Amino acid sequence: MTGFITRQEIAQWRESGALPGVQHAPRTPEAERLRATINQYSTFRIEKGDGWWCAPLTPATRVVREHNIRRGRGKVVDQLSRELPQGAWVLDWAGGTGWLASMLLKRRPDLVAVSVDISDVLQEWGRANYAEPIVYISGDATSRHIFEAGMFDAIVGAECVEHFPNLASAVETARFWLKEKGTLVVTTPNAGFWAPEPPESVRRLLGRPPSTEHEERGDIYDQSIPSNVLKETMLGAGFRTVEVEFTQYGGEWPLRGICNDFGQTPAQLAARFMEAVEAIAPRSVGRKLGFTQIFWGRK
Repeated sequence: MTGFITRQEIAQWRESGALPGVQHAPRTPEAERLRATINQYSTFRIEKGDGWWCAPLTPATRVVREHNIRRGRGKVVDQLSRELPQGAWVLDWAGGTGWLASMLLKRRPDLVAVSVDISDVLQEWGRANYAEPIVYISGDATSRHIFEAGMFDAIVGAECVEHFPNLASAVETARFWLKEKGTLVVTTPNAGFWAPEPPESVRRLLGRPPSTEHEERGDIYDQSIPSNVLKETMLGAGFRTVEVEFTQYGGEWPLRGICNDFGQTPAQLAARFMEAVEAIAPRSVGRKLGFTQIFWGRK
């Protein structure tokens, strides 16, 4: 089936210098309900001002984001910037505001960047705040009927696969959209270090009340994926090779805790120290201390 948006259409938009607003792909009733849920949560995060992509950042969010850019998303952007050919097409998969697409275009303005996400609230925020020419498509990022086969040289999913109800189907869809020899890059929290904030056992030891974060999120954050599971899923979908890396030894909730209890400067020093440890630690340590996993799949 022909994709809802074609390369020809996107190329014409870019050449005209007048990119359209967020384009809406068809959705199933289930996807429409999910869109409403995520839009509600996204609006809450924007109003609260505590998303990584929101401004102004809190001191704790700033420390965590800078650490992530240096060791998580930043590592992906650095490598893709070196590898991708001139004029390559990249999909920011379930990209939210298009933050990663914006990072890539700052480094490589020759790239064609498309961002697909079910939340048009996040995408409208990105359109209003990023100057880079990102093409936004609002739709179910796991529905292969949005784009034609072999449309992209690379697909990047930053912290998205843990939200997909059917992991295998989503990965198969990404492969369908890739050119031959294309690259799928996925970053996702490490199941061995899973916790966007202290686990309840740690909270009790610290004398803190139970977390309300999952109540705020609803059912949006719904799984952690062991590295062997995601690797086997990618291989099972037909990727020739899959490489796995563990990164961000500073984690998220430890740095937030240091920042909130001792200040921004000690938290920044802690992040830098853990980055130095990461550079010399054996891989087995990364499985325990790395907050983020990076998967590189080659079609």
